[in-house]
Amino acid sequence: KDYPGLLDAFAQVVARQPDARLVIAGEGKGRLAAELEARRARLNLGRHVHFLGFCDDPGEYLRNLDIFVLGSATEGFSIATIQAMAAGVPVVATSCGGPQEIISTGDDGMLVPPGAPDQLAAALLQLIAAPEERQRMARAAKITVKSRFDVQTMVDAYQALYRHPGPK
Repeated sequence: KDYPGLLDAFAQVVARQPDARLVIAGEGKGRLAAELEARRARLNLGRHVHFLGFCDDPGEYLRNLDIFVLGSATEGFSIATIQAMAAGVPVVATSCGGPQEIISTGDDGMLVPPGAPDQLAAALLQLIAAPEERQRMARAAKITVKSRFDVQTMVDAYQALYRHPGPK
């Protein structure tokens, strides 16, 4: 994950949208947590960025978000992204591997290059300013998950692969 880049992007968001809030979920311990807290203070984001810690019920938590952000330098297939989309939350993610296997940018989410806080901030600001667009993306995201990543869909795809494995 690129949490420093996410905080840098969010500082730009707050400059234009002073009521914006960012909640970062996940176990926050050790040196990384201390570095992120120091960066939050340095960027004057103390009342805007909250570290939630471990979240044992992501579905319930995700349904309460306006936008889900996955700002990573590299990422495999992201279960968190699928969970957010299934919860009906529009996603902004970096195109760092796995997310572009999941998201069709402009349709069911938005992709930005990794290591580009300016572009991440611009995508977030675009969605913050467009509630109808967020709702449209959220609906499309739920359809994407149901049609491509639902358990039965995945089982059917694996069965088809086993029945017809292709050329040897």
